[in-house]
Amino acid sequence: ASAVRDFVRIAENVDDFLIAKDLGTSYVTFYFIDESGTVRGAGTNAAGQLGQGNTGQSNNFVEVETDVKRFWVGGWKNAWVIFEKNDGTFTGCGLNNRNQLALGNTTNQLTPVPLAALNSISSAHDGVLQVLPLGINDEHATFVLCNDGTGWATGFNDNGELGVGNAVTFANRGFRQVLLSVNPGEKVIAVAGAIFNSAHAVWLTNQGRILMSGEDSYGFSQGTNAFANLGNLTVPEAVV
Repeated sequence: ASAVRDFVRIAENVDDFLIAKDLGTSYVTFYFIDESGTVRGAGTNAAGQLGQGNTGQSNNFVEVETDVKRFWVGGWKNAWVIFEKNDGTFTGCGLNNRNQLALGNTTNQLTPVPLAALNSISSAHDGVLQVLPLGINDEHATFVLCNDGTGWATGFNDNGELGVGNAVTFANRGFRQVLLSVNPGEKVIAVAGAIFNSAHAVWLTNQGRILMSGEDSYGFSQGTNAFANLGNLTVPEAVV
């Protein structure tokens, strides 16, 4: 509550501070970016998501990263943040228990570090269109959609939600390509998802089709809400 009051005061007092232009939040950590590209955050910091080199909670806004164009926040009580810098490169900090930062390890990052795997994907696939971090409890994953329509994912995969052909969570790899099957002239244009005990990811194409991977006990892939335990989809299948 104190962090929100502080933010309201900052946003109203333009003479004292630059105007906030975008927001991001997990359950108990709050972020905003100002016109200069500086991201500030406040709240819980148990996984180092405030980028201060420690895990101490901050009741006041602290500088997390600078020279940022946009950013994404994932997680619940513990969080991770991915930043796209103005030069097109990516950094990240915070929770990494499922290798959701694609660093090839499960070590939390207490300060922003370069995300080499994401930088490589962005360079090779015409830049990043969307980043989707999903997480709650011990289940955390990051999905990336590139401008060329390719999908990439890392992190929690016990139900095949990453759509990479298996249901194995690899802690020692970078991003893996999602096995999206599209028609000639078709292109994936958006990604969404949900995670709670199990998870699924959905990919929207420019032809209006929706492809889904992950937990499917409710029969989503069959176009029905029937409680048909169809198992998990390790490769994205058409819902619509």
